[in-house]
Order: sequence, then structure tokens, then C-alpha cells
Amino acid sequence: NISGNLDGIVSEPAEFNFDSRSINVDTEARSVDAGELDFTIFGVSMSADVEPFSYAGTPQPTASLSVATFSLKELMQALDIEPPATADPDAMQSVSFSAKATAREDRINLSAMSLDLDDSTMTGTMSVPTTANGVLGFDLAVDAIVVDGYMAPVDDSAAGSDAGSGDMEIPADLVRTLNIDGNFRIDQAILSGMTFTNMAVGIKAGNGRLRLHPLAASFYEGAYSGDVQIDASRDVPTVSANERIEGVNVGQMMAAVFETDNITGTINGQFQLSGAGKTMSAIQRDLDGVMSLELADGALEGTDIWHQLRSARALYRREPTPEPTLPARTEFSAIKASGVVNDGVFTNDDFTAELPFLQLNGAGIVDLGTNEIDYALEVRVFERPEFMAGATEAELADFTATVVPLKITGSLGAPSVRPDIEGIFRARVEEAIEEQKEDLKNQLLNRLLGGGEAEEGDPEAQDGDEEVEEDPEEKLKNDLIKKLFE
Repeated sequence: NISGNLDGIVSEPAEFNFDSRSINVDTEARSVDAGELDFTIFGVSMSADVEPFSYAGTPQPTASLSVATFSLKELMQALDIEPPATADPDAMQSVSFSAKATAREDRINLSAMSLDLDDSTMTGTMSVPTTANGVLGFDLAVDAIVVDGYMAPVDDSAAGSDAGSGDMEIPADLVRTLNIDGNFRIDQAILSGMTFTNMAVGIKAGNGRLRLHPLAASFYEGAYSGDVQIDASRDVPTVSANERIEGVNVGQMMAAVFETDNITGTINGQFQLSGAGKTMSAIQRDLDGVMSLELADGALEGTDIWHQLRSARALYRREPTPEPTLPARTEFSAIKASGVVNDGVFTNDDFTAELPFLQLNGAGIVDLGTNEIDYALEVRVFERPEFMAGATEAELADFTATVVPLKITGSLGAPSVRPDIEGIFRARVEEAIEEQKEDLKNQLLNRLLGGGEAEEGDPEAQDGDEEVEEDPEEKLKNDLIKKLFE
């Protein structure tokens, strides 16, 4: 038994204790039988049951290792390392370990390994290099882990700053030190508020570059697959992602990410994006690439586009506003959008939405950093009265004979959908002007081709002359209101 203090390792003397039941050395056979060993330092207790081994040539001992439960944060403090702040203050407070270790010339192989980290258990194999340039290899299965709990805590005081609230820094310094080739299989993981199951993650890192591939998981009744890379070989890291989601329940996903369930349906999407920056918000502002989305068989909860259109018509007709149907919702069969991303803004010129009784087409933008949207759409109403609750024949006639502009603005989590009243007025003015121009043009041609003055007693010709001489601007003003919804 040996105990005492070690100086020079850290700023304070480190108390240690080493205990061996017995150590037998056979010099003739050149073998060692160390038996059971116990060692305690920095408050961490370890034990090993060492199998007899030969020390001839390069010793390759094998031992069963066990590390009793300890606090990783307290160990880091004892080693003069500042422990990271975590969203869950209890994260990294309970760690224990066991494995069978076999020493080799340039590495230690761990089999039958079990690592308990707080409420998570990892099992599998690991190869730990003993040389500076060696590669850490592993194949681990994890039962469940809340990744968000190990992230930096959200700083509410940072709201409104350039970094944004709870901005995450890209771990460039860590990536530059990694030399890894391993795989994780995770039964359940919570990341960015979303729950993933049956997750498979391949990790390769070296020379300042990290790649997560293959990357696959099930989430919200659908599937995710991706290839994510971080290049930290330069001062400002870059992140690139090639990702796909299929058959995901968008209502459940929106509830997890935005804490709202105002959109339901099934979503499919593809994303090929890359950006540079030292924080996640900086990368979002720098994103470039392409993306496409498709929503199917869902509804906009809390928004009734049909009632919005009827209310706008009633305003123009100076009629009472129709009673809404509650709860407000708009069902759709498909919503599609694709386009390019430049400096973190998604530009979409082919937006389409199919509803039971109308179609929306148009264009808009989505700021991926702020999740703000701004869309200008055109609504074409089909004559399907079975889907139009409370519609009158006059309403059906008006809507099926016109194209109504629609604005969608606000945030992705709580969009505002309303008819574009200014757009309706502007379109009607332009239509009326064009019609008046065409009428004037036809009348002028008739006069030029008709041989000059109208004959006396020809009331139709005289009426035509009077119509030509009538002030077009006054006529336009008088007819404008009549043109609305006609």
C-alpha cells in the first residue's frame, strides 16, 4: 500500500492511494502476476484485475478495469480545467466505467466496455491510441441521451444582440484536435428540442475536418438522412450539409421546434447548404445552396383562407362580414416550394398550394436566420360549392371570375395570412385602364376608317362621337367601382 501527495501535476498537491494485494514476478519465466490493484487520485477510485502476462519483448497485459462513479466537472476542476457551462446544470455529474483492457504496442483496446454518463449508458468497443498521431476508434451503442442538456445554456440577456439568444459557437478548436474514426448507434436522442430514434452516426475527424456520415434517424413518423461536415482547418470554420427528410409529421415537429402546432401534414424535403462563421447564427446568415419542400394532406390551424377571402369581398361590396366557421382552419392536399438560398435567405419562385376549392401560386422569401417569411400569392377559386361553407351564389360568381392576391407574412411559427387589398385594387385599376384604352383605340379606328363626320340623323354614330369625346379619366373613375369583382 502506497499513499501520499503528488506535487507538480496541478497547482495543488494531488492526494493519491495505491493498493496491491500481491505482485508476483517470475524472473525465470519472465512473467508478472499483479492480481487486484486499486488506485485513487483526484477523488476518482479505479480498480484493475490484471491477468498474468509476460514481460519478455513488448508487454501486452490484459486487465478488467472498473472506475467508480465520479463527477466529471469536479475532476476537471481538480485538474485546473474550467468545466463547460451546460444547459442542464446536473450534466456530467455522474460518470462510471468498466471494460476489459488489452495493451498493445501503440494502443489500448477496450472490449465489453460500459460507460454510464448521467442517465445514459454506452456499451461497445474502443481503441485508444498511445501515440500522438494515433486514431481513436470506437463502435458504441447508446440507450438514450439528451444532447441539449450538454449544450451551452441559453443566455436570455443576449437576446437582441448580434449573436442572438442562445447562439451556439462552432467547436472549431475541438475539431482541430480530433483524430477519430467511429460509429454510434443511439436508441433515442433529443437534439435541438427534437426527438430522434434508431439513430446511426458515423464520425470521422482529422486534419481539422469533421464528417458525420452516414447520418440517419427516425423522427416524428418519418426519416432523416444526411451528410454533415465541419471544416475548421482555417480560421473561420465552414459547415456544409446534404440532408433529406421523408414522411415527417410536421405538426409534431413544429410543436417541438417552435412550440406551436398550427401546421399539420406530412413533409418531405431536400437541403444542400453551406456557410461559414464562428457561430450558428453567423453560418445561418451566410448560407448558400438549394432546397425544396413538399407538404401533403394537412391543414393550417387557426387560419381560414376562405373566410379571409369572403371578408375581403364583403368589404368591397359593402356587405356585412360573414360569420366565421370555428375553429378556423384551412385544409390542403399539397404545398410545394423550391429555390436557392443566398446569404441565409431562401428565394422561392415556384410556390404552389392545392386546396379542395382553390389553388395558390406565387413567390416569396424565407429568412432562415430569423424564420421570417414574406410571400405574394395569387388565389384561383374553383367552382366547387360542396367545399365552400356558407357561400352564396353571388360569392361563387365573384370568386370564380377573378384572381385574388394574397399576402403571407410573419414568422414560420405564426404566419399571418390575409388578402392583399392593395393588390386587388391595383389589379382592378390596371384592368380598367387597359379596357378603356382598348375601347378608345377601337372607337378611334372606327372614325378614321368610317369616312369622317357622322351623318346627321345617325343616332348611333352621334352616340359614338359623344362617347369618344367623353373624358376617359372621368369615365374610368365612374366605372372603377363597378369593375371590382366583376
